[in-house]
Amino acid sequence: MCDPLVALSDRLIEELNEGKEERLQLIRRDDGRMLVRCADLKDWLTELKETKCRKVAIHELLQGCEVYFEPLPTPSRNPDLVARLERLKAEQDQRDYDRMVENVSLGVLSKKHLGTSAVSEIRQSQRQLGLVVNFVITVVGAFFFGYYACYSIAEFTGRMIGGLMFAFVVFFVDLYFLTKQV
Repeated sequence: MCDPLVALSDRLIEELNEGKEERLQLIRRDDGRMLVRCADLKDWLTELKETKCRKVAIHELLQGCEVYFEPLPTPSRNPDLVARLERLKAEQDQRDYDRMVENVSLGVLSKKHLGTSAVSEIRQSQRQLGLVVNFVITVVGAFFFGYYACYSIAEFTGRMIGGLMFAFVVFFVDLYFLTKQV
């Protein structure tokens, strides 16, 4: 592991400038902060304490300083490793998918019945569509029959009621026969 750096406080920088400490290798960062290696700072503080030329409070000198670790460079990934990882992930995904669908049977849509099943499905849907269209046309026709049957007897409201009555009767009769047939 690399030696950590200490970001110096303004007070410690002033102290260093007073003592004209040339042997400390100061590093100036882009943001204007001054950095020094921890080992060099420790040696300088120890010498300063041993000289006893004046009383030194180390904790006061270090107040405002921060430990700074340079960010580690991210290593580049080996392309062979990346390709191998992608291949292994694809294989694992395929195994997971196969395990997930192993119990699913195609039933009616099996390969031997695929062509006949599609044709029978189309015929069935055409039959159902024909029943629905016939049902709607019958009910609408019954409404118009009832509407025009009451044309000479009643006004607009009476004609509407007559048409709706015929349509409801035909609707329920047709519905009865549809459910009986299906």
